[in-house]
Amino acid sequence: MELEQLNIMQYLPYLIPFGLLSVGLLVFAWIDIARKKRTKNLNIIIWVLITLINTIGPLIYLVFGRAENIYED
Repeated sequence: MELEQLNIMQYLPYLIPFGLLSVGLLVFAWIDIARKKRTKNLNIIIWVLITLINTIGPLIYLVFGRAENIYED
């Protein structure tokens, strides 16, 4: 029995939106972190490092680190 070769083209319609969502969340989280004076629970530098963890990092920041109404003027 021959194993079928992995055809990346058949998965591309699913990978492109996931990649765009991942990059979009990362950019949103970094912009939000840059505009804040402080964040909840951890230091800003630690949150930047956490957001580097694929799609889960920005989601963790949005749930646990995002402080409301603490923007620099």
